[in-house]
Amino acid sequence: VIIYNDHGIALLIAGDSVGALRCFREAAKLVSSLKTSTETPPLWLILPTSFNLSLLLLRDGYMEESAKVWLHARGHLSTWQKAVGGNNESLRKLKELRVVAINRHGLLMAKRSMNAGAVILDQENIMEWVPPVVEQGDVKEDSTRLGGVDASQITA
Repeated sequence: VIIYNDHGIALLIAGDSVGALRCFREAAKLVSSLKTSTETPPLWLILPTSFNLSLLLLRDGYMEESAKVWLHARGHLSTWQKAVGGNNESLRKLKELRVVAINRHGLLMAKRSMNAGAVILDQENIMEWVPPVVEQGDVKEDSTRLGGVDASQITA
């Protein structure tokens, strides 16, 4: 998976978006085959490929396919499909998740602006995401964990 993903990035940098798309799709197929085994692959293996594939699809104008790839990787595809079909509860859940995502982005931007004078590293430390607690359809975040990641460990 990592080799296909990295090769796809190299091809994209070299200007071969068709080859990159093929590599990202192959990596996604491998991830799907790993999901059918007894263990689910870790998010650090799934998310980069899904992210790269969805961004490339979005860039090339395939918005719906891009959204489906990313929502599937995040575990929200069925909720999105129900919301598109008119299910108000699913739509409410997606809106709550959107608010959480916007809040996380705001925290990230605030942290980056506070560290503007610090040395910028080539790679940011991104911890594995754990889904937030959902009680009776409401997304709950506690003060020490942001989306399932210890807030003190978030540097990205």
